[in-house]
Amino acid sequence: MPKPSLSIWFAALLFLFIFPALWAFQIARNLHYEIVRDQIQLDCNHRETKSERKTHGFVGVPAIDFKSETKSQTEEISKPFARAWCHDLDESFNLKIGSQNYTGSCLSQTFTIKSGRQTAPDTSISQPAPKNPTAFIYFIFLPKIQSELNWADTELQPNLILIQWPNLQKYLLNSISIKDLIFALVFSISLVFSFNYFRNNFHRIFDFKKDFPSSISLHSLEKNKQYWIFFAISLSLFALYFLPIFHNIVLLYFSQFTLALFAFHKFFLKNNSEGNPPKVPLKNIHRILLMLLLTIGLGLRVYKADWGFPLLLHTDEYAITSFPAQMAAKNSLDPIDYERPNHSSIYLSSILYGIASHAIFHAPLEKSYPEHEQFYHLISRVAEAILGVACIYIAFLIGMIWSPRLGILSALLFTFFPQFVLHSHYATPDISLTFAILGVLLFSLKYLHRPILANLFYATFFAAIASVEKYPGVLSLAALVSVIFFVHWKQFEIIKAHFARIAIFFFTLLFFLSPYLVLKPHMVLLNLISESRPTHLGQDGLGFFGNLLYYVHAYGASTSFILTLFFCLGIFAFLKNYTREFLPLSIGFFYWIIISNLPIHWERWDLPMVISPLLLTAFGIDWLWNLIDQKKIQTQSIQFVLQMTLIIISGIAVVNLLLKDFVVLAKLKTQDTRMDGLNRCQAFGINEKNSLVGHYTPLSPTWKRGFDFISSFENKDSMEGKEYAMVSSDLYNRYFNEPDKYKKECDFYNSLFSLPLKFEIVPNPLQEKFENFNDLQNLKSAKKTFESYAVNHSNYSTGPIIKVFQLNEMKN
Repeated sequence: MPKPSLSIWFAALLFLFIFPALWAFQIARNLHYEIVRDQIQLDCNHRETKSERKTHGFVGVPAIDFKSETKSQTEEISKPFARAWCHDLDESFNLKIGSQNYTGSCLSQTFTIKSGRQTAPDTSISQPAPKNPTAFIYFIFLPKIQSELNWADTELQPNLILIQWPNLQKYLLNSISIKDLIFALVFSISLVFSFNYFRNNFHRIFDFKKDFPSSISLHSLEKNKQYWIFFAISLSLFALYFLPIFHNIVLLYFSQFTLALFAFHKFFLKNNSEGNPPKVPLKNIHRILLMLLLTIGLGLRVYKADWGFPLLLHTDEYAITSFPAQMAAKNSLDPIDYERPNHSSIYLSSILYGIASHAIFHAPLEKSYPEHEQFYHLISRVAEAILGVACIYIAFLIGMIWSPRLGILSALLFTFFPQFVLHSHYATPDISLTFAILGVLLFSLKYLHRPILANLFYATFFAAIASVEKYPGVLSLAALVSVIFFVHWKQFEIIKAHFARIAIFFFTLLFFLSPYLVLKPHMVLLNLISESRPTHLGQDGLGFFGNLLYYVHAYGASTSFILTLFFCLGIFAFLKNYTREFLPLSIGFFYWIIISNLPIHWERWDLPMVISPLLLTAFGIDWLWNLIDQKKIQTQSIQFVLQMTLIIISGIAVVNLLLKDFVVLAKLKTQDTRMDGLNRCQAFGINEKNSLVGHYTPLSPTWKRGFDFISSFENKDSMEGKEYAMVSSDLYNRYFNEPDKYKKECDFYNSLFSLPLKFEIVPNPLQEKFENFNDLQNLKSAKKTFESYAVNHSNYSTGPIIKVFQLNEMKN
């Protein structure tokens, strides 16, 4: 019997390492669900504290098997959550968990807190001896309230969870599933074969000339002269770095990266002219229409980019806008946050903020940002709007693969689609993710028509951008993978080599686009565990098929009957005439199915999903026009009538989209109830000191991380000096939407609502919202809506219901 080869031993060792690691990740993720998300709620009552070189920590204990020392030794705490308070972790700190007080000091060696300039002593918790000391779980989570920390002077990381209670076996059993086991097994086997292939075929992978003979053009003496040009530009960029306006390490890094990318394209990816496909003729009318659509698209997306000011009302914008100033203070490339991870947007904002700070305020960003936070939010929103316009252009380029008319139709739908218009007003990663996925689709389709190295590289490049922006962006590689199979379906060796090249390109570009995703894998791991949570207040419980229908409904609210009809025609025509292109073009459907597997759902997650139906809708209109234009209709007058009918029907659908866009912009233009509430609070002398302020209220317009309103309300220490309680329907309605799941929370709010009401603000939204699926019905109600809006615009408002209750009688 022959001895096993070194390759077999190598593969076996890899599998023995990778499979347990993947399986451990699945277990850790599910344990995180069970313990941290379901059993512990955190409350921080010192959000206003901003002490340099002091850190905030969360310490929690599960309610399971927790014995109260203040009650009988056998009575368990009945509440399904535990309370935890956070204080400055300095030389000593005090904590209150449930009804017990704990003290801690920075003397022992249990947890380590790292600081940017110095390492703080280790910290631990000293606790009273309960009856069953192993019934506790301790952890310090550092931190999730980034805006409340001085990140310029501290660099904190979440610590690992320490589990110490006898029921761990029950949690482990609950965390193990056959599906996760199979996934870890299949994925680890795939990785093992991939590593083994790299090891045995290294030279084959990098032999680009073998599979792309016309892709490498590094041969002429003329190119050598251009090396010096690129070298001179690189030196100039370094020189500019020392000017205050360009003194930004992020700007220097990405300017050099862009220059290197351009040089790489020039010397390696620029193809010879021979074999180039003939260019599709673009008439002046097409250029004019495209410019008109881009201009209108920019206007729709930039108008009311300052919505909500002076309040910053979007909960997730902080994840992009709050970090550039903290990076500038240390002149660091580290984007600090790894939650989504948003790194493309953070880096872009960092560059724009740095230039704007010196050009307008003549001060470093870290000094100008606190006083001009709204201005920097506006910059990020406008940048997102420009990326939204770029989506229109890429949609045009995708359509141009077939015809200029299809390009214009695709651009038309992307210009006016209401969801794109709405989310282009937010400094969030959803539009930028859509832009990157469109880039992957464009170059994947180009590779299908012309398999050259440049198209393979740039499709991978946009996939890396999508992954740097949001972790699920890696799914966009499915479009390129499907194209590789179609082009080389009889050439298995080329397919394997191309997959290896895609992997090399992807991870190399991923590193250069966001180095710290590679340099800090523990942060990526912890955030992947945290962000793949199974529950989110008010956004879970639908299941896979429920999520599928949720996203269909979200798309349906922005489309109409006519566009749906064209969409169905587009699918039929595409499958009939362009079978190869259908699979990469269905990347939106693939994304829809995978994302629907997540336990929670958000409307904004469907933006990449609508790429496919919109492009297929444009194709349906174009196919119908071509059918009429095929000269099979003998009478020219009948042909003209049919063409005009198609134009009118399509025009009605576009006008319907414009009506929906009007509602989007009208809502952004109307005053939010939180702004009105802020004025009321000032009039009544209500502030953060004399009131308990809930989430999404005038004094706390967005989510306060680490704060729990109910546990704070029930705690005497946190309620000391409080005369008012302020709540928002954006929070309490989430409980009332699932009354069986949150019975105690619903009872609490019903009890709160019985207190004397100081004031209440109820929104008065625009009544007619053109939500009918029938295009003609929406057009019929347009006149009434516009008249009502013109007369009553000042009376309209949007936002949550704000309730402020007086607590004096409760205290008496």
